[in-house]
Amino acid sequence: MPPPSEPSSHIAMLKLDADLLSHLPSLQLLVCTSVGTEHIDLAECKRRGIAVTNAGEAFSEDVADCAVGLLISVLRKIPAADRYVRSEKWVKFGEFQLGIKVCSRNLNSFQ
Repeated sequence: MPPPSEPSSHIAMLKLDADLLSHLPSLQLLVCTSVGTEHIDLAECKRRGIAVTNAGEAFSEDVADCAVGLLISVLRKIPAADRYVRSEKWVKFGEFQLGIKVCSRNLNSFQ
């Protein structure tokens, strides 16, 4: 990978070790959107003068909202229903069966 011509930022959830950091000579700041930094070689970042920070729990509520949305989407088969309607299969095969109802349930009832 050729070095960037000017400083840039990178978002990653991969192992950021000395080898990878050697390909980013202009890197000055790593901002993790995760709570932890265990995937980052902090000693190497310090040696290279790269500042490292994370978002902490700043996005915890947003992640929880997305998780609930995805859970409902999967249980109610929304993506599959969308594909069914768009492919016009309903004309030949009729209504699509919507998966599991979510109302009045808790997560333990889905195990």
